[in-house]
Amino acid sequence: MSVSSARAAARSAVGAAYRRLADAGDDDALAAACADIAPVIVGLQDVRTSPIDVAAAHADLVRAATARAVALRPEPGVEWFVLGSVGRRESLPSSDVETAAVVADGVEVGRVTAHGAAVHRLLDRCGLRPDPNHALVSRRRFVRTAADWSAAVERWVSDPFDDRAVIMLSLLADSTAVGTSAAPFPVDVRAALSDDDRARRLMGREATREYPRLRLRDSLFRRVTTVDPKVTVISAIVSIARWVDLESADVPSDAGRSTPERLSRAAASGALADDDARTLAHAFEQVQRIRLSYQVDRLRASRPADDLLPVAGTTPVTRSVLASAAREVTAVRRGLAMT
Repeated sequence: MSVSSARAAARSAVGAAYRRLADAGDDDALAAACADIAPVIVGLQDVRTSPIDVAAAHADLVRAATARAVALRPEPGVEWFVLGSVGRRESLPSSDVETAAVVADGVEVGRVTAHGAAVHRLLDRCGLRPDPNHALVSRRRFVRTAADWSAAVERWVSDPFDDRAVIMLSLLADSTAVGTSAAPFPVDVRAALSDDDRARRLMGREATREYPRLRLRDSLFRRVTTVDPKVTVISAIVSIARWVDLESADVPSDAGRSTPERLSRAAASGALADDDARTLAHAFEQVQRIRLSYQVDRLRASRPADDLLPVAGTTPVTRSVLASAAREVTAVRRGLAMT
């Protein structure tokens, strides 16, 4: 089979997996369809698909699975959103699922959290783990009416040092609707932030205050046994991209939320220097490629995907790429650092 034919077959497998998820008629069928996600990701990696495109495909499949799980546990008056890496369309097999819900006026929140717990139990059975930090529809904090979400965002913007405001605003900025709805989250986080620069400045400080190179250097010199490239590099780039993108006012509500898209927009608007945007985008893709390769190797061995690369098992080239990426991210962060 030619390279082009192999790539076409891998892309076709994504579409077939998506249809199986959408058509799953019961819990067992959904679990069986979710079992196809890992082989699809392995197939995309085998034909050397860009890690950015693999992550987008993975997120689309997870979102489809979530939509079907919601449909199998119906609850009227509830609109689901995925957050985090799935919401940004850059999840990998190690990613967990973060969710929030907007409920119609008069809907009992307790019923919705019970519904959310049931949906996440089904997704967990299907191999899609819930967020360990409990950003889930099973928690009241993530279930509100549109008016209550609006009031909460207004409160977080006006007092960003209280109630995990920056975390909540960041999560909502990454939100994407589940199912056929293309509606954005009912509260425009970007517009809310434009009214008060204190929250934006705090987000900037949070995005630029830590230097991943030091932690990564300790790991690569084997002071510990594993290195987590998501924690040491990827999270930093994601935070910077989100922050500088939110600094730009003229962005459509349906604009892409992926980190490369945000970096590109920030460079185009002047919120981020072209060189810095290119540096961060390159580091992001390089480290995502390393993460994906490691996780696919684990999937091939029938082991669960994770982000804990064993230092002793990494090649000199991988260590060099990770160290270079961390060094470049650190330089950009220092240049952007907020006081």
